Amino acid sequence: MNPIISSLLYPLGLTYAGLVNLRNKFYSRQKVSLGLPTISIGNISVGGTGKTPFTLYLAQKIHSWGQIPFVLTRGYKANPPTYPFAVSPTDSPNTAGDEPLLLAKQGLQVIIDPNRVRAAQFALQNYTPTSFLLDDGFQQTKIFKDLDLVLLAPRDFYNWNRPLPSGYWREGEKGLTRADIFLVNLQGNNLSLLQKLATKKLKKFSKPLLFFDYKITYLEHVQNKEQTKKLKNYLLITTLANPQKIVKSLLNFGLNPPDLHLSYPDHYFFKPHDRKKILRIIREKKLNLVCTEKEKDKLVGILNTQDIWVIKSHIVFSSKEEEDLLLQKVKNILQIK
Repeated sequence: MNPIISSLLYPLGLTYAGLVNLRNKFYSRQKVSLGLPTISIGNISVGGTGKTPFTLYLAQKIHSWGQIPFVLTRGYKANPPTYPFAVSPTDSPNTAGDEPLLLAKQGLQVIIDPNRVRAAQFALQNYTPTSFLLDDGFQQTKIFKDLDLVLLAPRDFYNWNRPLPSGYWREGEKGLTRADIFLVNLQGNNLSLLQKLATKKLKKFSKPLLFFDYKITYLEHVQNKEQTKKLKNYLLITTLANPQKIVKSLLNFGLNPPDLHLSYPDHYFFKPHDRKKILRIIREKKLNLVCTEKEKDKLVGILNTQDIWVIKSHIVFSSKEEEDLLLQKVKNILQIK
């Protein structure tokens, strides 16, 4: 956001933050337990911190310990026939939403419902969950959480405490007092620089501060499952809140910059005119098509082709000690020895 515009809107941002704070205080007086250990993965800003991939990482860890976590999500831009809605890997992105479908295709149990309490009750009545993961759950202050994980991105530190509409924060700095652990997504940026900045901003909250990044493992072809670490001449398509983090990851991985990058809004669903444009570019410029997991099914549907390379990535913490600290806290909550 333009710094001048942000400054002009800052008084409105303070008013907005004050109203959100009053709302949070009201709901905090009447917290509701979901009946099982509950872990929230959220943020204080609007998108772009990597909540959904982190939810996938944590759920897969819990699965590996022999438990069955259920992901409860509002399903942004999903159009299910009813609420609550249990996502199937065979659902369309339009029905399930791109991110819930991504999680379900990785073998996770996912329930869509803006009302997380109702979603939890549905899961308990129809399945056998052992815990709940709240995807984008930090602002769900009426729900009791055993662990509140707050993800932050470099943008949050360079635009500190700028609530909507003066910035990207959903609430003011005071809201961070609810966090149990801060997790900073480096997004390819320098660790030592962000450590200094994050420590300065977050020291007063006296909570653990961990750093991680998403590293590309390889590119996988949708149709034949071929894997490669080298690819020339490609068109990159993203529907992300912060698409530049993907470009930076590809460069750090060793690929050349994309010949062309079509960056669409977060959670965007492709239209017929997008299909014509994409196919024309691929044909005329003879480019490979590259995307993230989030765009894969939407592109397969609109383009009617599986000739697509998908970026496969994994989470890497800045140190093993930091990852162990997080996982041990989760194990303690789940009573895993």
